[in-house]
Parts: sequence; structure tokens; C-alpha cells
Amino acid sequence: MVLAMAAAAYATDFSVNALLVATRTAVRTRRTPWEVFLGIVGDSPLQNAAEHVCFGLAAALIGTVYVAEGTWGLAAFVVPVLLSRQMFAHGRRLSDAERVIEQKNQTIVSVSRQIEDERREERLTVAAGLHDEVLPPLYQVHLMGQVLRQELASGRLLELEEDLPSLLLATEYASEAMRSLIRDLRKSSLGPSGLAGTLELLVRSVQAESNVGVRLEVADVRGLPLVELLAYQVAREALRNAVRHASASNILVSVSGEKGLMRVTVRDDGIGFERSMVDEESHFGLQLMRDRTESVGGTFHVASSPDRGTLVVATFPAE
Repeated sequence: MVLAMAAAAYATDFSVNALLVATRTAVRTRRTPWEVFLGIVGDSPLQNAAEHVCFGLAAALIGTVYVAEGTWGLAAFVVPVLLSRQMFAHGRRLSDAERVIEQKNQTIVSVSRQIEDERREERLTVAAGLHDEVLPPLYQVHLMGQVLRQELASGRLLELEEDLPSLLLATEYASEAMRSLIRDLRKSSLGPSGLAGTLELLVRSVQAESNVGVRLEVADVRGLPLVELLAYQVAREALRNAVRHASASNILVSVSGEKGLMRVTVRDDGIGFERSMVDEESHFGLQLMRDRTESVGGTFHVASSPDRGTLVVATFPAE
């Protein structure tokens, strides 16, 4: 009868507590009550229930012995209770360690994916520079070479003498274009197009891969190569978060400057989120953008709420 009453009391206490906590948390986080309940009971609900049942049985035995033997009988249960407590704590630590390892694995996968994206964008930037700056003069060299070959084949030596300077000039143009491209690649981390051109390539790539409307506004503001690179990386991360996670229809990416500062703003009309419920240790995108901004003395700010979109603002010292 005691066991039955204890089980009923415990079930009532746990049910009321879980119901209130799950309801409140579900309303705030827009998660289902079942998801919240699983968070309450831990990774293994059966193991959690078994642990509490064992503690309850131990308590019933301790109470019986105490009634029969007094204080000395109670002292006899200290050792097994301590052992149970240590096993319980050890199981919790193992569970926490597994969770940390899983988070680190997810972080490694995400970082690897990001490195792959950055390498792809670097190749696109170099390819765009080669296509726009180097190929036209090389094509001119090719055309002039064809003209000179035809003139040699037909014996028109006078025309050959007139067209040869054009070939040499086209060759000089091609050589200078290649030197300029290499010089710009060494000077800027973003390639010959700089921040504005690279952001434009990014926006075009995002629009080609999704149905999201992206508007880009870039003022004529310049900074150190490192600052421009970090500004681009923050804008890219915020833009891709808006596309992948916010279910946004329209996104505005803007870069402006004032009084020695460079400000990157990304605003979307997506589903938003509750800042207090985001674990930045697990979802490290926000933390990564913050770290990049603050690494050069900048400031990072995020404003968001459910169903009201998200605003990301990163401000860098231009120099």
C-alpha cells in the first residue's frame, strides 16, 4: 500500500511539473510540448524513470530499517546511497560528454562545408577576373595572329608590316592585364573585384540557387584587406542563414560607411527566432560572425523575434 501511494504521489508530482514546464517553454520557443518533455526527461526516458524508481525503493527500505533499528540502521544505508549517487552523477557526465562530442562533430562538419564554400567562391572570383580582364586581350592576340598568317600565306608583306604593331600592342595589353590581375589578387583577399564585386557575385549565386529576392546596396567605402574580407564573410554567413533557415522571401544586403567605419547590414522578412532560446555553442553561426567582427575591434548586433524577421548589423573600423 505504501509503494502504491508513493508511486501515485510521485506520478502526480512529476506530471504536474512536466505539464507546466512543457507548456510554458513550448509557448516561448514555438516547439512542440513533446520535444520539451523529452528535454526534461533526458536522452533516455526509460533510464530516467528507472533511476527514480530505484531511488524511491531505496527510500522505502531506508524508512523501514529506520523504524526497526533506529539511527544505526539508517547509517548502514549511507554507503549504498553514496554509491548510487556516484553512479548517477557518472551517467550524467557521460551523457554530457556524448552531447559535447556530437556538437563538436557538427561544428567540424559545418566548418568543413564553409571552407569548401570559401574555396569555391575564390575560384569563382579568379575565374571572373580571368574572363573579364585577361581573355579579351588574348583573343585580340589570337585574331591578329590569324591575320598575320593569312598575310604571310598570300605574300602581302606591306600589310604584314602594318598589322605587326597591332599584334605587339595586343600582346602588351594581354601581358598587362595578367600582371594587373595577379597584383590585385596579392593586394586584396577578395580578388580584383574587391568587396562590392565579390558581394555581387555572391548575390547572383544565391539568387541562382534559390527563389529568394536579394537586393544589394554597396556604398563606395574601402578598408584594409583584412577588414573587407571579414565584412564579406559576415555578410555571406548572414545571407545564407536567411536563405537556409529563415524561409525569407526578401533579403537586403547593404554596406555603408561613416567616420572611419564600415557597416554591414543584412535584413530579412523570414520567420525570425527567439534570441534567448538559441544555444550559440551548438548553433555557432552567430558566434562565428560575432568573433570575426570583434577580432578587429568591431561590434556585432542581432535583432530578431518570431514572425518579424531578422536584422544583422556588423560594424568594422575601416582601418
